[in-house]
Amino acid sequence: MDWQKDKELLVRLRRLHTKNKPSKDFVETLRARLEYQTNLVVHKRSRLFRPIQYGLGLASIFALLLYLFAPSMHKEALPPMSSYPTKQEFIAKPPVEVADKQKQQQEQKQQPVSKQPISLKDSPIQKQTTKGKEQNDVTTPRSATKENRQEPNNPTPKEKALTYLQELGGEDVRGYQINPALSAPARGYIFMNRMVNGIPFLADSYKVELDESGQIEQSTITKNTDTNLKFPLPQQAISKATATQLFMKNMRLVYQGDEKPRLTYEFNFSGYIDAVSGQVREAKEEEQGQQSSKPIPIVAQSKKLIAHTPEEVVRILQQEFGIAVFGPNATDDAGSTENYKQYSWQMEEGKILKVETLDGQIMGFRISSPDEKDANASTNAIHKELTGTATRIIERYMDANTKELQLIDVKKAGLTQTYQFIRSHQGIPVINRSYSVTLDTITEKVIGLDLGYSLQGPATLPDKSKAMTPEAAAAIYLKERPLSLVYTMLEDKKQQKVTPHLVYQIYYHDTPRLYVDAVTGEVIR
Repeated sequence: MDWQKDKELLVRLRRLHTKNKPSKDFVETLRARLEYQTNLVVHKRSRLFRPIQYGLGLASIFALLLYLFAPSMHKEALPPMSSYPTKQEFIAKPPVEVADKQKQQQEQKQQPVSKQPISLKDSPIQKQTTKGKEQNDVTTPRSATKENRQEPNNPTPKEKALTYLQELGGEDVRGYQINPALSAPARGYIFMNRMVNGIPFLADSYKVELDESGQIEQSTITKNTDTNLKFPLPQQAISKATATQLFMKNMRLVYQGDEKPRLTYEFNFSGYIDAVSGQVREAKEEEQGQQSSKPIPIVAQSKKLIAHTPEEVVRILQQEFGIAVFGPNATDDAGSTENYKQYSWQMEEGKILKVETLDGQIMGFRISSPDEKDANASTNAIHKELTGTATRIIERYMDANTKELQLIDVKKAGLTQTYQFIRSHQGIPVINRSYSVTLDTITEKVIGLDLGYSLQGPATLPDKSKAMTPEAAAAIYLKERPLSLVYTMLEDKKQQKVTPHLVYQIYYHDTPRLYVDAVTGEVIR
């Protein structure tokens, strides 16, 4: 085996490397054979050419010294020495690896360095950082500074929620938009509605919510798959100004607060305004506010029902209301405290008497009987007379500062009627608490009384002449909770089925009850 054959073998190996990569077993076997043959050749040549090699080595050293120290010679690069490996290198590394390394070095030298265009907005610091980053890609990696470190794996709650929604809905999510009135993107709460005619359709939505740790807490999909739905056109809708006027019909002035009463506007609107017909539709009956009624003038007597013991309670009930208490002694209920007491008596005919006291004053009592829900009794004929009776009874125990009451509710249950009142000032209701009287419809005797659990303080109520206009208060309210035009599914009484309706609606995040101070304009929740 001579050098010419070695050269041909290297050429073949290089050509083989540029094509399909040989298997690992083939490479290992070939390397072992080459190492063996090379050792034999080198061993033989070492005997014959050792003097020649020694002489060539001395000549090479002399030529190198002459090049370094001769001033008349140009320091040009020496011609490359033979690319064939030495004995040690050839044994240590197979020819295939040597060829690979040479090829990689040539490719790196020939590969042009791409220059990124620098924006006019880039600062010198940013340019320097970019340059350093390009160097790091080629040389040893460095730890990025805090200013330049990017954390793609730490998305914001909004990005997390949107990514999850995209995975959840896929291409279907493209037809949905984030409803800003119902979303809180900063904490990862996203609510998306399907858009119909550019208007949100509330019956078709995606919702996702993250917990405090950034994990998915819950997700909800509400889909309406009915393809035959007919949506009213937006051109049919009344104007927002008209809807605002309809909204204002559900607001009123009220007093609220005990120690420092305030004159406020209350907005009882909690439903929808049909954008086509202009009809106001309430969402839930229980969300409607108490309606004001005509004030009833009274002469308050400020009478107190003082009773510190069960025996005193029995005496007061006998004197004031003609209620005779017979049977076992009173039972002190488990709900009693040092200042608040609950007493119960078992009476004749299965009746039960319950009395409540606060700081030694009777605040309420009620007698219940088994036939209380008898539906055969009719009391419509004496309704007005009982209203007057109830008013005369309740005015005995009202504070002397109370000049008028408003009747807000009448409940009929069998042979009983309960009349519920609130205080009133200058025709404006005081909504802190209510008072009620329950009467037997046959005997017209008091069988129940509720005077409330708060003292009627002599606090001065603001004068209604200081109140702002309803329009100004409505503007403040609607800035906080604007009217939104949406599609929603409501019952159509004519068709007797649920159909899409175009409505003006107010979104409520916490409670439909929101007040505006009629004097200062402050929003009160």
